[in-house]
Amino acid sequence: MRAILISLLCLLGACATQPAAAPDASGDSLDAIARDYVALILEIGEHEEGYVDAYYGPPEWAAAAEANPRTVPQLIQGAASLTERLNAVSTARAEPAVAQRKAYLLAHVSARRRGFACCRGRR
Repeated sequence: MRAILISLLCLLGACATQPAAAPDASGDSLDAIARDYVALILEIGEHEEGYVDAYYGPPEWAAAAEANPRTVPQLIQGAASLTERLNAVSTARAEPAVAQRKAYLLAHVSARRRGFACCRGRR
């Protein structure tokens, strides 16, 4: 009985852990990039009324975006930087959900970059 209980606990522990995306050489991670993506979106909201219709994250993130929003050219550069950082993070040995998270972030950052280009008269 004891062996079965220990085996079940080991199995539960193995299922509870999920390998994260490997940080790039600089130590960057999807968590850090996602946090910076949220900051980018909150700052865009300071320039485009109604862009962020609801935010339930840490209040200090919203306060920082309100207090020091970057200019539109700086936001465009910030989106480009996020794309570079995302491309540098390897998901080769990560779980499929981690690779999907990276793809999701890349898609959203790319869409935001295209939105900036469109608003500036470029395609």
